[in-house]
Amino acid sequence: LFGNYQYVANRMDDGIIVYRPELPLRNLLSIAPPVLFYCVMAVSSCILNAYVVHRLLVLRRNAALRSVKNHTIERGIFHMSFIHKLANQLS
Repeated sequence: LFGNYQYVANRMDDGIIVYRPELPLRNLLSIAPPVLFYCVMAVSSCILNAYVVHRLLVLRRNAALRSVKNHTIERGIFHMSFIHKLANQLS
């Protein structure tokens, strides 16, 4: 019957100890601060992740717009660096 309960000792006025069943989470104030802390941390983590993803998408969009202009320059730099690296390895 009392499978989910724990028995807590209470001392009466005449010194007799009486055990009474109570729920394990009777003292909600002892668990409320950590729960609130982790809820705040989870919400702030979700907000930070959403902001980072948003910034990455904006950077990707801006880079895609700039890459149309700079594609030939970047391709030339890539070929020159590749040829330079190959020449260094062969020598």
